[in-house]
Amino acid sequence: MTIPVGGALEYGVSDGKGHVFVNVEDKNEVVAIDSKANRVLSHWTLAPGDGPSGLAIDVEHHHLFSGCNKKMIVTDSETGKQLAVVDIGPGVDGAAFEPSWGVAISANGGDGTASVVKETSPGKFEAIQTPTTIKGARTITVDVKEHHALMPCNVPDGKGGQTFGIAVLGAQ
Repeated sequence: MTIPVGGALEYGVSDGKGHVFVNVEDKNEVVAIDSKANRVLSHWTLAPGDGPSGLAIDVEHHHLFSGCNKKMIVTDSETGKQLAVVDIGPGVDGAAFEPSWGVAISANGGDGTASVVKETSPGKFEAIQTPTTIKGARTITVDVKEHHALMPCNVPDGKGGQTFGIAVLGAQ
């Protein structure tokens, strides 16, 4: 079964209730899909976000976090309403949500940082930290048991080549 969505699809997430959300990179939107009926429900703009790639979801609060170039767009996953535009670093390719911390994290491989975004008061989202990671670390996953964000990347080996590395973010 295929569902015509249109555009260059990037990362997708599920709410666990039959809805799938996918960033459409070339149209600067997120698409809501009913996976039970196999149909597109809505197309929601991510403007002023450009080139959305990474996508994370806070299932409990119905928030989508789309990592765009230098912006994270927060969208209500039930209504499509844009809740916030947060400045983040460049070169993001991945985003993840850590539920026990209540934060979305973007891997900003362009400058070797991560942006940690949190709802600091009702309806207000901001980057509360921007830790240094490894330049080129653009993808991310969260280990919810150990409460770490993991960003795999290639690391220069000092001999003109590269080796595999993982940048780890976690509470101390």
